[in-house]
Amino acid sequence: MPLSGIIDLDAGENISAEAQFLSNRDDYIKFMERLYREEGIDLSQYKQNQMRRRINMSIRASGLKGYCDYLDSVRKSDAEYRKFIDRITINVTEFMRNPEKYSHLESRYLIPMLKRKPNLKLWSAGCSSGEEPYSLALLLEKHNAPAGAKILGWDFDKKILDRAREGIYDAKTLALVSKDQLKRYFTALPDGRYQVGPELRRRVSFERHNLLEDNFPGGVDIILCRNVVIYFKDKAKEDLYVRFARALDPEGVFMIGASERISNMEQAGLFSPEPFFYVRKESSIAREKQSPRPARPLAS
Repeated sequence: MPLSGIIDLDAGENISAEAQFLSNRDDYIKFMERLYREEGIDLSQYKQNQMRRRINMSIRASGLKGYCDYLDSVRKSDAEYRKFIDRITINVTEFMRNPEKYSHLESRYLIPMLKRKPNLKLWSAGCSSGEEPYSLALLLEKHNAPAGAKILGWDFDKKILDRAREGIYDAKTLALVSKDQLKRYFTALPDGRYQVGPELRRRVSFERHNLLEDNFPGGVDIILCRNVVIYFKDKAKEDLYVRFARALDPEGVFMIGASERISNMEQAGLFSPEPFFYVRKESSIAREKQSPRPARPLAS
């Protein structure tokens, strides 16, 4: 059982009353082991105060008192089980989430990259139900990127990946997609929802992977990992950021969520030209930003 943080489960954390063990530590560890075995979710890598508080709320609402009892209960209904998995893996997203950040990504990074290297390789790490990779596909279509420009979507939740491949979304999720794009790249369904069309589908491939364990792709031009690791323990996050930096193309860019920061930026070999965007510190963008500006001549 390769759970990595069971021995020091609460190390360095101030566990609140809401996050105390409901039954006992052994019951929680068995619960963790089952989730890892069945779903590949390693809860020992998450901050326990936030994770247990979220799980405890669900268990209390159910009227049950133990972790394994609760897992047995939600297992009886596929719908309830998926809601539970979504709750602990934070599967909340929408098209063009934080549109100002997509605008920065488009104007400052994507457009120059397409001029230099048309067949870009993009990666949505923790793609959930597909809104993020399809949003990237819309940007590629907008700028007439060649067919070789592709997007890889990773997640470890099989059911959520099935939803991503199906590509059916309600109107609220698509609120930030323009009417022209909606008409051109989506099919309206009788129930008021929309399905992703073939132009976007051809650009995106979805794969089931675990970010904490599986090998990363290499030479990626644009990586998005947004609001995926915010509940991970610091050591897990630091290790991931080092690996993301290595996965980047020398001139690539890494975009994180609006509430996130990379604390080990220097150790990971990254440089931040602006908030929420990171490049490798040897990249031309980093060199340009860090080069000293010529001194102004003194007034005579």
